[in-house]
Amino acid sequence: MKMIKKILILCTITWLTVFPAKAFGEGYYSFGIGYGGESHAISLSLELDKMRKNRLIGLGLSIIFSADDIPSDTLDYPCPHGDYTNLGKRQKENAFALYGKYGKNFFLKRELYIFATSGLYFAEEIRLVRSNITGLHYTQAADDKYKALIGIGLNYVMKNDRNFVSLEYDNMRGIIVTLGIRFL
Repeated sequence: MKMIKKILILCTITWLTVFPAKAFGEGYYSFGIGYGGESHAISLSLELDKMRKNRLIGLGLSIIFSADDIPSDTLDYPCPHGDYTNLGKRQKENAFALYGKYGKNFFLKRELYIFATSGLYFAEEIRLVRSNITGLHYTQAADDKYKALIGIGLNYVMKNDRNFVSLEYDNMRGIIVTLGIRFL
């Protein structure tokens, strides 16, 4: 999982810095912050958006911070005996989401867009147990978790055409507020 995360981040950062000048002549870099959804955590997003004519197209990467509810003394291997208490599944590290946006301007005014978001959420999840004998915590099992990310939102382009603000909701990151700055 760690290698997949590194490759995903590297590819997205490369795409967001090298590709935009040619493909997104009237593009926007945007930064968002969110909270809630199934992750119940704060998320930060970096996006590349383009609004042309009556369409909005975007691609983004989001980091969803873990709730950090794993005890610091947790050992990274299964409990060596059978006398333990299962404490449930926990997110081990920060999660990532890679997503795309597509929207349309259905109104007479060019400033307001309705868009849909879809993508993939990646996280590592462990099953945490506590030994009834020693009181130590153990990672009984670890598994990669992938979930679909789907959402909807509104995007408002400011009168100066240089900035925008959007408000959206998706199932994994919750409510997200995004600010965009035109780069060309």
